[in-house]
Amino acid sequence: MSRDREAVVGRQLLAGGGEMGALIRSYDWSLTKLGAIESWSGSLRTALSICLNSRFPMVIWWGKELILLYNDAWRPILGTKHPNSLGKPGEQIWPEIWDIALIDWGLGIRG
Repeated sequence: MSRDREAVVGRQLLAGGGEMGALIRSYDWSLTKLGAIESWSGSLRTALSICLNSRFPMVIWWGKELILLYNDAWRPILGTKHPNSLGKPGEQIWPEIWDIALIDWGLGIRG
């Protein structure tokens, strides 16, 4: 499949999803650790498609850096941190609570 065709297919998989869907499709992911949408795994694209098209608040923390992706219903949870949180590692978004969050999620060690 050509690179242009892969880009079209990758974006079609993320069709819909309200304002966040549009924001995610317009975002230059090649500048992030996730890379261009066409390089994303099928698992990530499928999970994000489910997230974006849900009317319930949903968030995805993806990869080793826990990159943030979320839907319209989850946006209010970020408050003023939206839209600058999209595509950023969790540690950059919530440094004030990150050590506690990692422990709660079972990803950290109590000191």
